[in-house]
Amino acid sequence: METIIYKIRKLLQGYSPLALVFLTAPFFLPVDKHLHRNILLLFCAFPGILLTLVNPSCWKRAGLIYILLFVVFYEGQELRGISHWTLSNVRMIGMQALMILFPAIIISHSTSNRRLYSVAICIILFIAVISSICSMVTYYSEAPFPEARFEFTVRRSGNPIPDSWRSAFAAVLAGAFFIQTGPQLKRLDWFPLVCFPILLLTAFYSHSRSTALALMAALAVSILGVKKQIKKTLLLFAVTSAALLIYAGSLYFAPRQPGIVESASAPSLTLADSQEPTIFPTRSGGFLVAGEGGRIAAAGRLAIWRDHFSRMTSAKVWLVGHGLGKNCFVANMDSDAKSCYNVKDNVYQLHAHSGYIWALYHGGLIGLGLLLVLICTAGWNALRGGYAGYVSGALVVFSGTILLVETQRLLVGVGSLEYLIFWIPLALAAGIPSRNQNSCT
Repeated sequence: METIIYKIRKLLQGYSPLALVFLTAPFFLPVDKHLHRNILLLFCAFPGILLTLVNPSCWKRAGLIYILLFVVFYEGQELRGISHWTLSNVRMIGMQALMILFPAIIISHSTSNRRLYSVAICIILFIAVISSICSMVTYYSEAPFPEARFEFTVRRSGNPIPDSWRSAFAAVLAGAFFIQTGPQLKRLDWFPLVCFPILLLTAFYSHSRSTALALMAALAVSILGVKKQIKKTLLLFAVTSAALLIYAGSLYFAPRQPGIVESASAPSLTLADSQEPTIFPTRSGGFLVAGEGGRIAAAGRLAIWRDHFSRMTSAKVWLVGHGLGKNCFVANMDSDAKSCYNVKDNVYQLHAHSGYIWALYHGGLIGLGLLLVLICTAGWNALRGGYAGYVSGALVVFSGTILLVETQRLLVGVGSLEYLIFWIPLALAAGIPSRNQNSCT
């Protein structure tokens, strides 16, 4: 019996890099959320459950324990926010926890086989590049280049900012992987560098300042943190500089299209301040307007954060937060913040525009502390993880920076892009055992 369990365990650990592909690739493919959920359930969650059954000691790793604590705490906050419990509520919360925890346990083993891990990353990068190229061609065939904010047409999120997370995530993956590890297949040694500028440019053309900040922070860690591979580091720096020059040059020489239209998108989805508003049509038929909206994009977040803190102070719930799942009425809202929310039927759903503010508001100091411990533990694991930690470390820096000024919530459905930029880096870093721990074999 022990021999059978050992063989199943080794088989699942060998399968884990493929599970990483199944987990990541659908974000770049034309699949709907229903199909994406089924893929995750069949190819990631079920193998994770099976691996837990044959080797429960893997959950003793600190990174996975903190993921478990974080999910359990905020699922409790979700239950706390439901006034009338139903079977569908409980089932939804249970499925949400299952979709985070068990894929995390299976992909935390994906770095155990360096060769298969390298092949898996190359497959993900190939899919991401093809998706980016197809989306660039189809999107800018109808929208003005380069003014219009790039959106993925292969799988549309409806918002160019989360769309930019996909390209930036893949660009960080390609850059960090190229510098530190390089595939174990020599014929593909330069493949990540080929993918890198394409992914970098698609992220830039979303015109998202928060994404650009997170991307540059992650690449800075990749370039400055490496001790070897100096030639590759300089080459990546040169490619990054060239991509920035191409992006800046295309914006500088692009003709302007002044005019005023009614925006069909949120005010925060604008490019920059300007005296004359500029029209940027999107493929979906809406318009993005630069000008007054550019001011709202920056100042609006400050108003939203002030609104969150004022609610925390008035309710005196600093320790455990407000809980999840509660709507708020517009009548009780700061007027500046109100203009930045999507209000429907005089009720709005709080959108913190910051993962850290979200954690504090809904989980209090306990929830924020769990989030910080989770990220710091992932960063520490990555710091001492060798080839396995370098890529996940760059992704954790990217994720941690994005959370400063973006994301609506961190307990999400499988189709949400927060899953890609938050849970996958944490799970990869959690798979690195400490020096006094044995690997889960």
